[in-house]
Amino acid sequence: MYIEIIPKIKTLLEEVVLYEIDGTEYKPIVYPYALQENETPERYPAIMFFSVNSSSEFLTNEENEKVLNFTVVLVVNAENITNEKLFTKTMPNAIDKVIKKIDKGWDFDSIDNCRTWARANDAVWDYSTSEKGRYGYANINLIIKLKTNNL
Repeated sequence: MYIEIIPKIKTLLEEVVLYEIDGTEYKPIVYPYALQENETPERYPAIMFFSVNSSSEFLTNEENEKVLNFTVVLVVNAENITNEKLFTKTMPNAIDKVIKKIDKGWDFDSIDNCRTWARANDAVWDYSTSEKGRYGYANINLIIKLKTNNL
């Protein structure tokens, strides 16, 4: 199940065009794991995603759902950007594009013979400054549901 889901998520997120300058599209580098505290992305923008939990929902005797939750972390370079621009333009625009891409690519077809779909909700964003620079980040919840049945 995860062996099929992780590449689908990665491919979907690699297709997000976060912004365009003079006809050049800027897409994120995507990591299917959380970077450690001492690691930085090769470049910005970057997206990391990782599993945070899962559950099963029993709907009827015959139909059930597996629910897999991932955190998608969007990171953008915030050097030379005011907080006002970061929080009113850069981050909201990038977050909207990631969520819209997930919403448009919601159909994950069939995984392990289970009908599978994806949805994103909630985004919490902030910025951080360190010796490596200043960047904005957002945590987006990604929910993957697999419709299973007992027959």
